[in-house]
Amino acid sequence: MRWPRCSRAGRSPWRTYGGISRSGRTNDAVAIGVGAALSGYAAREAPGVRLRILPEGDENPVDLRDRIDLDIGALPDLPHDVRSSDLGEHHIVAVARAGTSYAKDPLTVARFAEIPHVTVSRRGRMHSVVDEVLAAQNLSRRVLATVPTASAACFFALESDVLALVSSEFAVRAAAAMPLVVMDIPLDLPTVRLSQAWHLRLDADPAHRWLRETVARIVRQSAPNSAPDQATSVSG
Repeated sequence: MRWPRCSRAGRSPWRTYGGISRSGRTNDAVAIGVGAALSGYAAREAPGVRLRILPEGDENPVDLRDRIDLDIGALPDLPHDVRSSDLGEHHIVAVARAGTSYAKDPLTVARFAEIPHVTVSRRGRMHSVVDEVLAAQNLSRRVLATVPTASAACFFALESDVLALVSSEFAVRAAAAMPLVVMDIPLDLPTVRLSQAWHLRLDADPAHRWLRETVARIVRQSAPNSAPDQATSVSG
């Protein structure tokens, strides 16, 4: 997730923190989970803030130097002039249409491998760590389709007999809005670490500090196992 570079003017940075889009990128799962709540905080605490959340793409951290203010996601190695803070770990779950026979009981490894999958990949990659873990148990799966967003994966699950593999936080939100069932995956899969990054020039900026701290607050509230204190987990 990236918020494009912003301009500020006037006495109060919170009341005049306005977004001017150059470029920025995000995935829909984090945008829905963080962006929607952030807009509510902005309306209450920082009425001058304008949020612009744009699609993710190459995630080049160099963009933080002059094009965007904040980058949130599973971040690559960062240059020396970019700081970051840990926002916790996410794990992957399966979602299925409520009422299907396989949604009534917990998944077994064999059943998980047997049911067709829909996975999220912007580049259309069919193979992932899931296949490697299954292969270690002499099993394989069928990936019926890849889609670029978690939202699309959930709609696939809603309208066909498949398992959609998405982050647990997004799955809970989707199941609250659609007739979907969230199911644990019976495999020892690695978690995905979520971080936020920004350029050093913005480290002491009051409005940007509000943005970072609010994002961390939202993530902590939605994922109890996230980093307990954004300020204590800064690196760079």
